[in-house]
Amino acid sequence: TPVLVAGTATYHTGILRTGRSDIRVWEYMAGNEGGPFVIDPSNEKVMFCGPWAPGELRRSTNGGSDWSSRRLKASNETGALVDTYIGMVAIRPDDTKKIYGGGFFGHLHYSTDGGGSWDYVKNADGSPFLPDGGNMRANRLHLFCFAPTNNNIQYLCTYSKDTNTGTLWTTTNGSLQAAGWRKLNTPPSATGFISAIAVSYLSPNLVLVGYENADDHRYLQSVAQKFGIRLSRAGNGICHQVHLERFGRPGKTL
Repeated sequence: TPVLVAGTATYHTGILRTGRSDIRVWEYMAGNEGGPFVIDPSNEKVMFCGPWAPGELRRSTNGGSDWSSRRLKASNETGALVDTYIGMVAIRPDDTKKIYGGGFFGHLHYSTDGGGSWDYVKNADGSPFLPDGGNMRANRLHLFCFAPTNNNIQYLCTYSKDTNTGTLWTTTNGSLQAAGWRKLNTPPSATGFISAIAVSYLSPNLVLVGYENADDHRYLQSVAQKFGIRLSRAGNGICHQVHLERFGRPGKTL
């Protein structure tokens, strides 16, 4: 019998997930705070999470009872190799041994053995492939998406703090080399940061993106005012951490 499995890494309470047999029952696992949380779509006992701390990518192979650390390193703006913050983890649905990770300093990390060992995508000369160019802490990779009808077609979303621009990249052959990736003509936005990406089941070339912008806040404000709801505005303390929470949605599509 199929079982729906979902999980989230909350900022203060560690990792929560739905009960294995009842979607209405949630259980706590001794995991980490904040950052991404993903579950292997082929094995619910295998999961990854990353607390909002340098290099802290954790893996569990027994449903969250125990966790092991997989430290991902990247060179920073000075050229030194440092632990990077992990903001994105994506498991390939048709081959769950292949996992991608990314965060600050702009490296696209990958594993081909289920997260046991890691490397990052490189240029032909061995230098790291840095979308949006630069070993800056605030330049980061934060979204990764597989086309549901062909997992070799992949999309990567990056953000450059220097220019306040979000950029889409794609590969059509699941490339682990920089030469296999190309930059797309990303729709312009005043705010730059791309907050969502989805690929249609109808065509792997039909891609939809969403931006964070002031319209979202104006809409929430108007709805709250209409229905008498108390609205915690952006910047009012802990509310910003809600944005950091991540749900495990393997193979997410629109």
